[in-house]
Amino acid sequence: MKVFVTGATGYCGAAVVKLLLAEGHDVVGLVRSDASADRLKQAGGTPVRGTVLDLDVLAKAAASADGVIHTAFLHDGSVPYLEAIKIDCAAIKAMTDAMAGTDKPFVQSSATGVMGDTGPVPVTEELPVDPGFALVTRVNPERATLLAAGRGVRASVLRLPMYVWGNAGSYFIPLNIGVAKEHGKSYYILPGDQQTSGVHIDDLARLYVLALKKAPAGTVFNATSSNDNSARGIAEAVGRNAGVPAEGVSLEDAYAKKFWPEWVTALYVLNQRVDSSKATRMLGWGDFKQLKMLSDIESGSYAASK
Repeated sequence: MKVFVTGATGYCGAAVVKLLLAEGHDVVGLVRSDASADRLKQAGGTPVRGTVLDLDVLAKAAASADGVIHTAFLHDGSVPYLEAIKIDCAAIKAMTDAMAGTDKPFVQSSATGVMGDTGPVPVTEELPVDPGFALVTRVNPERATLLAAGRGVRASVLRLPMYVWGNAGSYFIPLNIGVAKEHGKSYYILPGDQQTSGVHIDDLARLYVLALKKAPAGTVFNATSSNDNSARGIAEAVGRNAGVPAEGVSLEDAYAKKFWPEWVTALYVLNQRVDSSKATRMLGWGDFKQLKMLSDIESGSYAASK
């Protein structure tokens, strides 16, 4: 299968590309720089230069592929969040319009954050999104993807948890370690017992490939393998990594002192416990890494990368 992967050298995209190539697929990847193009070539893929703003490039690559995995999203602060959402919707529409009527697979990346605070019990994909949550607009790209399912595209959505982790990567864990080293304390938002889901990057890559192969059109899957990480527990593991104590702060202080970007602070106060049994039941996802996230932070890949 020839697969077009956006964000092909990013944290998630690179793991997906590695697995696809290992399975013998041909990979064409969207890359933004010469350095990224070289990395993809060295891995065994074929680079296509462009960004998610280059709709003609996206459409042409999607039309010529047997399937698409869309991992790219402008979450680097280069544009405001709402603008990044609009850009993502336009990119999805360009790719899926080019695939219309083919029944080819299109797998889109979303986030469990669209459900807001889930409470203490893991929830399924059927929980309605939280209209009052600041980041709920991430559901708009989901809608763009699911609309494509009605136009002859085998489109599906993966909702990634806040903590995609492993192999010394992730957005949030290095961010937390950096904050701890800068301030001499590893902060968490009180009360600290709010729990969040996670998934190892290698397990997530397997789910992307399974969705590419098997996901029915119009399906949404939670992409998590654990629910037992508390805000305080994460902060304590980060503190042991950085050699500093953990300390709880109020939400107001977290915003005022700007320990993290505002959108990150909004997530850190939530319970995000989700049930991924649908992916296990429909796609055969399972056999997860036995390594625990907190152990990996404290003494695993994140400690080794210091």
